[in-house]
Amino acid sequence: MLISFRSRWFPSTGQTAFQRRASKAAIVVALITLVAIRAFSVVNQVEDHNEQWQTYHQSINNIGILVEQDVERSIEIYDRSLLALADSITRQDLLGQDPGTRQRLLSGQRPQNYDAGIGSLIVLDENGTVVLDSESVAPRQASVADREYFLVHKNASADMGLYISHPLQNRLRNAEWIITLSRRINNPDGTFAGIVVGTIALDQFERLFTKVVLTANDSITLFDKDGTTIVRWPFTKAVLGQTLNDPELLKKIDEAPDGHLTVKVSANGVERLRDYRRIGNLPLIQSVGISISDNSTLFWIMSAISLICFLVLCAAVLILTLQLESELRRRQMAEAALEELAATDELTGLANRRKFDDALAFEWRRAERENKPVSLLMLDADFFKAYNDTYGHQAGDKALRGIADCIRAGIKRPADLAARYGGEEFAVLLPATDHLGAFHIAEAIRARVFAMGLTHNKSLYGVVTASIGLACMYPRQIDDPAKLWRAADDSLYLAKASGRNGVAPLQHSKVRRAG
Repeated sequence: MLISFRSRWFPSTGQTAFQRRASKAAIVVALITLVAIRAFSVVNQVEDHNEQWQTYHQSINNIGILVEQDVERSIEIYDRSLLALADSITRQDLLGQDPGTRQRLLSGQRPQNYDAGIGSLIVLDENGTVVLDSESVAPRQASVADREYFLVHKNASADMGLYISHPLQNRLRNAEWIITLSRRINNPDGTFAGIVVGTIALDQFERLFTKVVLTANDSITLFDKDGTTIVRWPFTKAVLGQTLNDPELLKKIDEAPDGHLTVKVSANGVERLRDYRRIGNLPLIQSVGISISDNSTLFWIMSAISLICFLVLCAAVLILTLQLESELRRRQMAEAALEELAATDELTGLANRRKFDDALAFEWRRAERENKPVSLLMLDADFFKAYNDTYGHQAGDKALRGIADCIRAGIKRPADLAARYGGEEFAVLLPATDHLGAFHIAEAIRARVFAMGLTHNKSLYGVVTASIGLACMYPRQIDDPAKLWRAADDSLYLAKASGRNGVAPLQHSKVRRAG
């Protein structure tokens, strides 16, 4: 009951509610700040990721251009040798020489980087028989009439230009893996007379591709125009001759500006950014793939770590804020308890005189504003000194506690306040209570005290009793609570003089207005 008065008579309790709202607001502000920081971090991460993608695109484009230029230059150099050789044969310049001279002249037609992978030049007649060989005066003999590159030219109705074969094993030289570059030779009447053939070892492309700095998960692949794999770095024999099996991709490459297309693909658990581009006017497509799995994995790992740190930070802020709020609450409760203790009579548990005076001043001003009455009961235990002398102070303390319980039982409203005012004297404040209502409450308290039946041989009634003085006033601005005190004290004096164990309101205080 005493605590219920705190918000009314002690403004510090209002500060507690404010502090709670402030702590909740602090949590919200802290979370909003963390969310803003997290959003800023995410934006930065996304920007970094986008910049990394731009770097990847630029890097793969540069690598693609470099590889394209090297492959195109190597093949064009060799193709010029084939053109020169075919022209010499057509003009009969070479065939009119003796075998040794023909071999030396044919050998001289080869590009000067033979050791780097450029192989032999040979001439096949219309039956696929080797008639000229850059590596031997007497042409090496092997059946090549069934070779794809020979049949393509033989079955063509006209000169189809440079033809680049699928990967195959060289029948003339150690079964090494090669591709062939070939051109058709025509008779004067335009009929098929044979072909000139040059070989390039696949090792040549591997050496060419290794000039580009790549990681273990990167790759470079060379396809023909139909998507058949010619060579791949790192070298994998199993993929030679395989096709893309993706007509839609080939169509996109054809339709892409400059025959250049960059796509994101995933294979064998590795995510790559792959660049496809046609190599000049050659019937070739190159593909450069650089691994982005490590970067993507790192990005998601860093994002996950960042999110976990954010959640941990949020949890830490919430925990610290809740701990702070809990600590503030405990401190406020401790302060409230101390304040309550300081305002409570230790023996009876009722309010003490200081608290009662504060409450009376507060209720007096409120009643003045609202034009309502204020009633005051002054209660005194009858013959209490004689009771103490007869039964001892411990019995006296027990009697006072019993009277306090009777008073507590007699007041029901939260606004009512009972206090031990001194010694055996008690006071009861009844805000917004008229004279009649106060009288009923006073009479009920008196009856409870009498009903306790505490033996008191020195009393006229044989038990402990109480006299109660009642006063009721309507406060005005010119008044002060002392008038109500004096009126109630006078009523108490009258109750004592009237034989005790009674309630005595003064006749003029029944509906009295102060002043």
